[in-house]
Amino acid sequence: ILGVSLDTQAEAWQAAIRKDALNWLQVCDFNGWDGKVPAMYGVQSIPANYLIDSKGNILAKNLKGEALLNKLDSLFSH
Repeated sequence: ILGVSLDTQAEAWQAAIRKDALNWLQVCDFNGWDGKVPAMYGVQSIPANYLIDSKGNILAKNLKGEALLNKLDSLFSH
């Protein structure tokens, strides 16, 4: 899991990570919607989630609940 933030303020971003006890890798370039990541992956709203393979290809996006579990199961069962 990689958390990518569109925040523009380092202090607020770090406080949210602590408050929510997010224990996976978090990154942010502090450029908000003007950063490279929203354009690169077509992020148009948040929250958003993407399953990306080791080559950077998007395998699925914005899956939740059972749909996410099913997709993960199919990817890891090969």
